[in-house]
Amino acid sequence: MASNSEQLERKAAGRVIAAAEDCRIAAWQAERDARDQATAEAAAAAAAARELEVAALRAQQERALDRRSELDELRARRWQAAADRQWRAKERAESEHIAGIHADLAAAREAQAAEKADAARAAAAAGAAEAASSAAAAASARAERDEQEHAAAAAQRQHAAVLREQMAANAERARAAREAARTEGTEARARQAAHQAAIEVAVEPVRVAVRSPGHFIEGFEHTFDDCLWRGKRFTCEFTNTTDPTAVEAADALLYHAPNVCAGVPTQERPMRRRRGQPLVVYSMESTGYYPCLDSPTFMNQFDLEMTYRLSSQIPLSYLRTDQLAAFFPERGTEGLGFEGREAAAAFVQSNCKVPSGRTELVANLMSFGDVAVHSYGKCLNSGNRSLAEGESKMDVFRRYRFCIAMENTIAHDYITEKLWDALAAGCVPIYYGAPNVARYLPAANAIVDYRALGSPAALRLELQRLNSDARAWEAKVAWHAKPLTALAPGFRRLARLVSTSHAQCELCARLVDRRLNDMRAEDAHRRAWGMPSGPPSDVLNVTAMATAAENLGALMSHVQVALAEA
Repeated sequence: MASNSEQLERKAAGRVIAAAEDCRIAAWQAERDARDQATAEAAAAAAAARELEVAALRAQQERALDRRSELDELRARRWQAAADRQWRAKERAESEHIAGIHADLAAAREAQAAEKADAARAAAAAGAAEAASSAAAAASARAERDEQEHAAAAAQRQHAAVLREQMAANAERARAAREAARTEGTEARARQAAHQAAIEVAVEPVRVAVRSPGHFIEGFEHTFDDCLWRGKRFTCEFTNTTDPTAVEAADALLYHAPNVCAGVPTQERPMRRRRGQPLVVYSMESTGYYPCLDSPTFMNQFDLEMTYRLSSQIPLSYLRTDQLAAFFPERGTEGLGFEGREAAAAFVQSNCKVPSGRTELVANLMSFGDVAVHSYGKCLNSGNRSLAEGESKMDVFRRYRFCIAMENTIAHDYITEKLWDALAAGCVPIYYGAPNVARYLPAANAIVDYRALGSPAALRLELQRLNSDARAWEAKVAWHAKPLTALAPGFRRLARLVSTSHAQCELCARLVDRRLNDMRAEDAHRRAWGMPSGPPSDVLNVTAMATAAENLGALMSHVQVALAEA
């Protein structure tokens, strides 16, 4: 059923329609009254006109009586009769017209009444239809609601069944997980015990057999007892043994690249003595003297590279810890400043014929005469200067504003002690060498880079500028007052490299990693083939195997006790 508001709206609409109809009827009646009044006025005017006309006719008749005969009078009477008939006809027409208007008004009233009756019947029919529609909609809504309630109840029953199944499955999984956790815990303890045993075996002393003759081994044969691997201390031995058994048992064979490249007669060809034995190539010499270091054919013989190149697995550096300490002097021990240093460049060199053209460059600089160059070595020494007894190159450098630090060969990453000694002495190095030297400087402006300047003339102008401007010179050495953390990233990397551990210990730590990986690989292979787990026999020496067996036996007894308790 329609709401009360809708019924009230329909009644209000009916009243509006009726009021509009009443207005239309009132307008029509007003129009009709106006027409009636106009008709009456027209009739009065016509009557007045007729009276005037009659009076005129009478006057005419009276005049005609004087002039005419009775015939004329007769004619006048006939004309009057005709006029009377015409007037009566006009009056009848007017009466008929008024009657028609009354008839139209009556018909309009009847039509209005009929329209009102039709509207009332239509409203009643619409109300009945709306009531029927509302009833049908209510019935449909009740049916749909009942259907939804039934569906919801069925869904709830189904969901409850699914939840019960899930709860049962979760309970089963939880039980299985607890069981698996107990099993996994036991296995994990066993694996941890085996892993710890493997680590103990892995950090047995590492032995590197150095396969290079003569002077090289004198500075490299050494035993390091303080090497660290994952927080564990271990021993790293470098030996020049010729015992075939010891060479075969060694964790790695190390070859000095210059000896192999130069084809020293007593130098053996790089060759493994057993499966998996790593070969290591070592060199602090540049590729300018030994191009084999850039040869893929030569380098592919080796498993590990230990050279001055920072891309090596074990990178080496000419920077020393004592030089690093001198880079950051304590307050009050900074050494001489601009005014206290000699306004010249110090040059200390004994190897005069080198591929880089260093001697020629310095000779060219000397020829200018603007900035004095004092040579203390064998090369270009015309002033009979030499190092005093007990005096070092750095002692000389500390007295000068500029120090010549030029490499004997040009190669990427090949930055020798020549540059680091000059920087440690507090002078401004005149450098010519590694093309990428800027990557490893403590500050971008720490040196006068001949390669960047491009010509002897440009170098001359730069030295004149610095030698005559104290602030410009001091700006180049200002980095000494900064902490290491504020210096360039490449230099910080070098500092970490030289201050953490010996390069030999880094090599041995990598060999420990390889040893442990080999043990894991063989252990996985044994498990895959159903064989007992254990360290690989061809990786460990006899002592290590005995120690491993003892450790594993003790650990397995602990594992068995743990399993029994579980």
